[in-house]
Amino acid sequence: MPFLAAAVALLLVVAGCGRSGETGGAPSVDPSAVATLRVTSTAFRDGATIPVQFTCDSPTAGAAVVSPALAWIGAPATAQVMAVVVVDPDAGGFVHWLTANVPAGSGGSGFLAQGASGTDAAGVEGGNSAGKDGWTPPCPPKGAARHHYEITVYGLSATLPVEAGFSLSELRAAMDGRVVATGMITGLYARAG
Repeated sequence: MPFLAAAVALLLVVAGCGRSGETGGAPSVDPSAVATLRVTSTAFRDGATIPVQFTCDSPTAGAAVVSPALAWIGAPATAQVMAVVVVDPDAGGFVHWLTANVPAGSGGSGFLAQGASGTDAAGVEGGNSAGKDGWTPPCPPKGAARHHYEITVYGLSATLPVEAGFSLSELRAAMDGRVVATGMITGLYARAG
């Protein structure tokens, strides 16, 4: 019995991580109608380590730490705007960046330059789990196992009715029925103990 009580307590602690109200379901998507985006970054390959300059360990951490560059190809002509969601599932779904209404680009491809967060190029930015709008850098506990940072890009059929500071659950609700493409890249990061 003590083991069961400890297990239940651990599950409650893990479930409580992250920002309140951020556990809303994913937007409704018809897989047969959604194109697959190829998402890349000039900063790191899929499944590779995120360079320190984009993390809380950056030598410029006293100043703003910039968001990494992202690019996508494979968006259908129906993609009017893009949205980007960056979460750390190893930290209970900690939200590092939300942005919506990013220009889709042309010919099925587009990009966000390095440091786009906080600029007009990033569209409308939502609130992250650190309580700020825009990019908050990866910063797992020192000595912890590598964390995974899932960067998902969505192609959307219409501009979303969101305002600066929107939450992940508000973004998911706004995207419902508008997703025409999606793709992901995952970066890893760990800090020495």
